[in-house]
Amino acid sequence: MVETMISLADKALEFVKKRGYVLTKDIVNEFKVSSVIAGAILSQLVSRGLISVSHLKVGSGPVYYIPSQKSKLEAFSGYLKGIEKEAFELLKQHK
Repeated sequence: MVETMISLADKALEFVKKRGYVLTKDIVNEFKVSSVIAGAILSQLVSRGLISVSHLKVGSGPVYYIPSQKSKLEAFSGYLKGIEKEAFELLKQHK
């Protein structure tokens, strides 16, 4: 079981690298695992410093991403509300 989890974590890392960002449900759908297992895999990758977790919530879960591909998180700007959205727009305008 441990070997399987390590192998699955490696495959999940490659999946995140390919996409740039994922939600827990993406891991669930891609690898046909439960949301608990998907969350554990993503948490392990975060704790190893291989991926990062954003404070942005989509639904009830965060977005996980490869730090070098942080710019891809702009795809989720539609989920921002209120002052966060205003701040994002201002930062985007003024680079």
